[in-house]
Amino acid sequence: MANGAIRLGPFGGQYPRTANRLLPDGAAMLASDLNLTSGEIRPLKTSTLTSAATNPLTAYRAVNELTDEEKWRTWTIDIDIAKVPLSVDVEGRYCWSGDGEPRFTTYTNYTTVASDLALGVPTPTTAVSVGHTGGSGTTTTRFYRYTFVTALGEESAPSPVSVEETANLNSTWNIGSTTAMQAFPANTGSGTATYSSPYTTFTNSASALHWLRAGDQVVINSVTLDVVSIPTTSSFTVTGNYSAYTSWARKAYWNTTGMYRRLYRTTGSTGTYQLVADNITATTYSDTLTDAQIEGDDLISDGWVPPPAGLRGLGFVPSGAAFGFVNNLLCFSEPYQAHAWPIAYQLGADYPIVQTKAYGTVVVAATHANPYMADGVEPATATLQKVSAVWPCLSKRSMVSVGDGVMYATSFGLAYVGQAGPSIFTKDFYTEVEWKLLNPESMVCALSENRVFARYQPSGEVPAILLFKLLEQGAPLTTSSVQCDGLYADPNDGEAYFLKSTGVYKFDAEAGVRLTFNWTSKDFELQTPINWGAAKIGVKNIISTADRAAIAAKIATDTATNAATLTAYNNSSSGIARGGVNGSMVNSKGVNMGPVMLDVSAPQSEHVTFNLYYD
Repeated sequence: MANGAIRLGPFGGQYPRTANRLLPDGAAMLASDLNLTSGEIRPLKTSTLTSAATNPLTAYRAVNELTDEEKWRTWTIDIDIAKVPLSVDVEGRYCWSGDGEPRFTTYTNYTTVASDLALGVPTPTTAVSVGHTGGSGTTTTRFYRYTFVTALGEESAPSPVSVEETANLNSTWNIGSTTAMQAFPANTGSGTATYSSPYTTFTNSASALHWLRAGDQVVINSVTLDVVSIPTTSSFTVTGNYSAYTSWARKAYWNTTGMYRRLYRTTGSTGTYQLVADNITATTYSDTLTDAQIEGDDLISDGWVPPPAGLRGLGFVPSGAAFGFVNNLLCFSEPYQAHAWPIAYQLGADYPIVQTKAYGTVVVAATHANPYMADGVEPATATLQKVSAVWPCLSKRSMVSVGDGVMYATSFGLAYVGQAGPSIFTKDFYTEVEWKLLNPESMVCALSENRVFARYQPSGEVPAILLFKLLEQGAPLTTSSVQCDGLYADPNDGEAYFLKSTGVYKFDAEAGVRLTFNWTSKDFELQTPINWGAAKIGVKNIISTADRAAIAAKIATDTATNAATLTAYNNSSSGIARGGVNGSMVNSKGVNMGPVMLDVSAPQSEHVTFNLYYD
């Protein structure tokens, strides 16, 4: 302020923890629905519908890099989904956790829910018998094991070891003549059902294996149920009385279509198992190969079990390994083998884990108390370290990777854990008391274009959004009045999307209409009374040609929607469109006019409204 004048600009963001009269020059009490990166006020645009859906909480856009096609899919629950790291010339696969047992699908079947498959390949549980016929000369002792392999090349852990068999080297070794290689895992079953409150126990006929685990989901009489316990390999329990039904099916099938077996044996005195035969579809096999004739491929899938049924927080690190958690265990898959999760790769924290995210090769596990960091290029060498700060994660959906670390909502603010060391990222913006008023338990976060979006909903109020700018000077915090239930940052192009009750909406869309923004300055305390005479405002290109076209298109769309809605709601007896009070949100439908939209008015001139508040 100089010579009785107040100069505003460059325009900055909000610092809610600082008293309004003590804000730095250029800072705002309120900066809503605008972009201040340039130092100018540039209004954001409305979000536009990208993919229609009903009450989505999670969304993901799958892209076929070979054809440049895309498919959207949404879930009404909170899940963690990621693309499996594969060569670009292999059809894309996508796996997720949080929707029953971990699941996956291919790009072709991405939007076909009935084609979702359980992630992992079950381990054969029966050792094969070994006999021999014929042969002469030198004798040797062998052991055999076999694995299940899917049509996608996913291999299971090996079966138990066969009994020892000694025979001539040139004998015919008969595999499975007495005890055959096991049938492929079952996806359905039938038998008997017995109810004993509060559980029903299903037992398969003829003691057939069900291949289920506690936490898997089954469908009984069109109802999806969680498997509670596994009394035996042929029986399982669910909650509720389903004794009238004797058949069941997995909600997500094991990928047994096109499944085959691989047979391995010990060779000479090495003690290692090497491949004898691939692509075996029968349950028996005759091995006539000498040691010199087998190709020598080693068995490498020992310990490759499916991920735990209750796995959450699924993601990938650059080594190609998947990660996730169950209870207090941080779990990893074999690199580039998303179906294989060795128990040896599980690391235990002292507290239950709430969510996991990665930056670089580091996985951060936010818990009910201290966060943990697991560092290691390979899961086999990863170690788990406790961060000294006690920062409980209050919202699983608030955890987000920000490049050099991760952030999540705790009671003190947005906690940062990363290369720069642990800190409370929001300490310069909010005190602990002010932060708690935002209800951090409700927060959902996403990262897009170097901005952290934090959706929150104070108790008894409508949701809103905070936007924190990272690694840039000026305008670090602004807000958005957009109401949504979730956020999605597209890993394919980095764009931000809002999840609302009617679908997925692109943030600040090119085709959107400019929003009415609000930038309110700090309080200015004047040394002497001043009689204000004028205000000068610099304005440039508020409404562009493209903006006018977008507004015209919006008016045309709303007009057509209103006409169709009025026709549908018309009362044939009176010819009057029905209306109502308290039936809709304010400004979403008319009062006593029927559920019509309020038209957007095209501006007659470019203008801004300036208000000067005093006393």
